[in-house]
Amino acid sequence: MLLRKLACIAFLTLLPGTALASAWTRAKGTGYAKIWDRSLIGKQAYIQGRETAALPSTYQDHQLGLYGEWGVTDDLTLVLNATPFGVARYAGNTDPYIGGLVLAGRYQLVRGPMMVAGELHAGGRPSKSEDTGTAVVDGRELIINPVVGTLLGGAAVHVGTGFTWGWLTGHAGARFHSAEALHPALYAGLQLGWHALKSLDLALHVNLWHALGAIEPIQVLGSGQTRYLGFGLGLTWWMTQRVGLHAGLDGVAYAYANAATPSLLLGVELR
Repeated sequence: MLLRKLACIAFLTLLPGTALASAWTRAKGTGYAKIWDRSLIGKQAYIQGRETAALPSTYQDHQLGLYGEWGVTDDLTLVLNATPFGVARYAGNTDPYIGGLVLAGRYQLVRGPMMVAGELHAGGRPSKSEDTGTAVVDGRELIINPVVGTLLGGAAVHVGTGFTWGWLTGHAGARFHSAEALHPALYAGLQLGWHALKSLDLALHVNLWHALGAIEPIQVLGSGQTRYLGFGLGLTWWMTQRVGLHAGLDGVAYAYANAATPSLLLGVELR
């Protein structure tokens, strides 16, 4: 039961396609799914580090996220992470979009007190014909665009260990893109979880994303070249043995070319 809970606790954040991964593969023939909404609403954008700029109008970005796992064998789990629909708004413009799809294979490398898994992933997201909007602040152009089209692929290593009271997991990896506007990126993360109550799990997490190359142009919604150190809290209340309600709140310690507003997540988990 502990390993099942560890595999089910998920963080969606600013890093699509990797934040939900864990060091545990699922047992053969078992599955897990999560459906959630992620919302960004604000007027501030990170330029570099802690430097921010205020846009003339409020931006919004709402995404529907889907995540699923299926145990092909006890050592191999197939993973799906998708954003089938999203809506961005800025200065009176409403811009629906498709956020893309990532498929992954996660293989258990080490079983024991410390679990280790390796993962390969690939996918893509479609290009949009035009930006949702632009703003010029202090002579600098800021672009509001929720998605930059590209094919993508990468690899990661995940480690984790469980305790009677919770769990600790970490991951590190690299991602590559076909789009010229997106350079390779390195990423890493840590998550500390706690079984606060019989039906309530809490998770604190820290995630690092570091795109190589120049951080230009400035994409306010973090869809282009970006760097950040993010942190947040997620909780899942298991209403039944198989159905849970998830809520999360994420922020950043610093960021380059990203939204300077908290990210709110609300969703349902099925196991």
